[in-house]
Amino acid sequence: MPAPKSPDLAPALFRAAAQKKAATYESLLSSELSNHDSTENAAAQLWLQRTGLAAADTAFTFALPIHNEEQSLQSVLGALIASEVPSQAQITVAFVTNACTDSSAEIVRSFMHEQGTPFEYDTVDFAAFEDDGIARPIMAVKSGAFEFVHLDTTTPGKANVLNVGNRLALALGHQVACSQDTNNWIEPDALACLFGDAQRRFFDKPDGTAMLYGHPVALFRDHPGSIYNKMQKRVEGLPVPAEEERLCLPGWMMIWDTRWLADSGGVPHTATEDFALAVLTRGTGKNIGLSSARIWGYNISTLSDLLEAGKRFVRGELQLVEYWKGNVKMSAQVQTELLHSANFFRRFGDLIARTKKQPMRLPVHVVHWLLWEVAYVQGIRDFKANPHSSTWAPISSTK
Repeated sequence: MPAPKSPDLAPALFRAAAQKKAATYESLLSSELSNHDSTENAAAQLWLQRTGLAAADTAFTFALPIHNEEQSLQSVLGALIASEVPSQAQITVAFVTNACTDSSAEIVRSFMHEQGTPFEYDTVDFAAFEDDGIARPIMAVKSGAFEFVHLDTTTPGKANVLNVGNRLALALGHQVACSQDTNNWIEPDALACLFGDAQRRFFDKPDGTAMLYGHPVALFRDHPGSIYNKMQKRVEGLPVPAEEERLCLPGWMMIWDTRWLADSGGVPHTATEDFALAVLTRGTGKNIGLSSARIWGYNISTLSDLLEAGKRFVRGELQLVEYWKGNVKMSAQVQTELLHSANFFRRFGDLIARTKKQPMRLPVHVVHWLLWEVAYVQGIRDFKANPHSSTWAPISSTK
């Protein structure tokens, strides 16, 4: 096993935003405390106000796919436990270390020991996970509202993690499950915002939505001398412009209806799980929505990484074409969604549309488009070489 890198601290811009949110919450909690006999009950009242559901009635599963994230993992876990969640809630957090070759699994085990004394998890029958790669025994630890469960599997891919998380949620009777990529950081109120938005749109006033995503806030690593990097950093620390909900599904943080996902056959195992989920959602007649929850992370900031991501996306689109071959409805939906592996005129039309929407970013749009054209050719080559692979080379500038 390679020597672990020095852990990254959470980015400074994120820390400043999180501290501001935490201060606001402390002020609200102090004010609410005058009406309650304990901090726990005051926190529960704030949760009710934010989500529309009593803390004691709150239960959901939170799946974290972890693949070689030793550099960011400690600070990501720190942001998680700073979440503004009352102790009466029941949140099962599944750390799924998948095919890791670094110290990620050791970091998770150390974190769990810091939260309490781990015990063997037997609440859910092992067969429910449908993943024979998961090591036994499965260990867990309880800390406040959270029950942390560590699933260490040899099965690679985020799609498997999302499916395992959904099966765990169903076995626990949870109506919703959510996920967070573990090279991203959530603000203290993110879980409350995400769960509250889902509660309202899935159940209280259902509007046909089955999937919500957290609002990404873009960060960019420094690459001195890179003109492309300088162009990207002009929007650092700003929420990524909200696209029309029907057009995207940024997968940094998501929440979904567990029964809908199971009935739809689960997440397809492709190289682009988030895109596959978007196609699945719309192909089953459901909507995708934007949550008020905010999550921070590093966007691609080098041309080489942009090319690598493009190759992966083209391969994933072609995998979906194969995956749903024979399913008339889903095949039609895939063809509607295709962009990077669509015909040339459609790809060029996307460049024009993006330029009209953000004319000041024309140089960035042109660079992106040219790189994607190269990725189109190389992605087709990669797909032909290994049509079933759901893994990809690391995108280093996002780590």
